[in-house]
Amino acid sequence: MNDLENTYQNTVIEKPDSVDTPKSHAYKLYLKGDLSQKKIAESVGIGEQTISKWIKNGEWKITRDELERDSMLRSNDKFSKFVLE
Repeated sequence: MNDLENTYQNTVIEKPDSVDTPKSHAYKLYLKGDLSQKKIAESVGIGEQTISKWIKNGEWKITRDELERDSMLRSNDKFSKFVLE
């Protein structure tokens, strides 16, 4: 499991809702960052345009970018500690 997946696993997903709906399932898939919008839509069983609207209106990209940034910072910290030891 990579750092981004660890960050994702340790993040409480309350957005868009806590019940496993198509939207919350799509959100979780999107945060993982390894599927295209088309693949997410196919997996959830909805249209790609709906995924696009959810991403835009729910500010999902901002959340995913923050998770990726946090993951990179943690990786850099681990590397720095390794090099300095």
